[in-house]
Amino acid sequence: MEKAFYFVDGIQPDRTSKKLMRRHVMKGKNAGRKLQRASRAGLPIHLHQPKSIGPVDVNRGPYAGERGVAPDTIDKTFEDPILVGSLPVAEVDQYSLQIINQFFSLTAERLYPITLGFSLDEGKLMWLQLLFTDEAAYHCNISLMQACNEIYLGNGSSTTKALYHLSQTFRQVQRRLESKDSLSDSTIGLVLFLIMQEQIRNQGPAAEIHASGLKKMVELRGGLNQLDGNLNLILKVCNCPSRPILDLLGFEELFISTCYRLLRFMPIMDPTGQINSQTACHLGLLIFTVTTFFQLGQNRMIDFKGLSLRFQDVLSSDLGEVDDNMSLWFMTIGGVWYWNDFDNVQVASRLRQLVQQRGINSWRELRSHLYEFPWIQAVHDKPGHKLWNQIQYSS
Repeated sequence: MEKAFYFVDGIQPDRTSKKLMRRHVMKGKNAGRKLQRASRAGLPIHLHQPKSIGPVDVNRGPYAGERGVAPDTIDKTFEDPILVGSLPVAEVDQYSLQIINQFFSLTAERLYPITLGFSLDEGKLMWLQLLFTDEAAYHCNISLMQACNEIYLGNGSSTTKALYHLSQTFRQVQRRLESKDSLSDSTIGLVLFLIMQEQIRNQGPAAEIHASGLKKMVELRGGLNQLDGNLNLILKVCNCPSRPILDLLGFEELFISTCYRLLRFMPIMDPTGQINSQTACHLGLLIFTVTTFFQLGQNRMIDFKGLSLRFQDVLSSDLGEVDDNMSLWFMTIGGVWYWNDFDNVQVASRLRQLVQQRGINSWRELRSHLYEFPWIQAVHDKPGHKLWNQIQYSS
């Protein structure tokens, strides 16, 4: 292209001058150049299409369809959403992501008493909201999550990274105490989290120091009456009775004593193989104990092979000497515990025979008989109802 100067008034150009400027620029830019659009034939047709999500069944979950959101409707980890999201409060590194994923995928299942009616999804949502409130809350909650991971998953003592987050929490709390937000709800909440963390890590003296500071902060706020606007905060602050009904050591003493007496009451494996009311009551109480304290949903924390073998023998024995209501309770509580051990059709068959003899036609009728014996609704009702449904399907 021949080079030439063009004197154009660029301050107040008219329509002709604008056209000339655009033409000059484009001629120089595209001279001798052919524009080729990239082929889209090789692109996958689903590249930018939204992923199909099926209906969510709130009754299904990670433990044989017991609770939570259906697994295929949510991400298995929180890594991708957290990395691509806008989180200005703190920089999330890979190690912190590992702590978060481990907490949500494993520890939360053990941390929250799902059998008592608490929603695991609500618990996870609460943790996410607290986690990214601000920088101080981020460091404090990461450290608290790791402390929970170590306790419930048996990963040993606190890691260096967890202690780093704990030190950052102390630094942020100290900064807040020196500012105008020293007595704010968020600062009091951070101190509460510090107390919980120290208690989980079995650091009693450190927890007492934080508790003393919390007491002073509440006094400077004017007492609990000044916290009326934040019910959750009040419940957390007041959740420390000076004289609890039963402390941890007292509970352990009672629990060990009860289990020891049950084990020593009579041998689990009776060489005669006879089943009477005393035997059924003894085995039933043992099974009730393990279903209450050593079972999560229908998944066991500890196996008891001797008790399993004994119950298997009972399935093929005559219960004629056992009271009818006790037989119903014994077979039902046994079916709850051994649902995954043996052929549950055999358990359902024996229980169906018993309910037919008593003329029981509904789960409500069966449950009214079960309530005469040791039975915790929040723990045993749901698996017991599943066992009843198995009876109906196999009949």
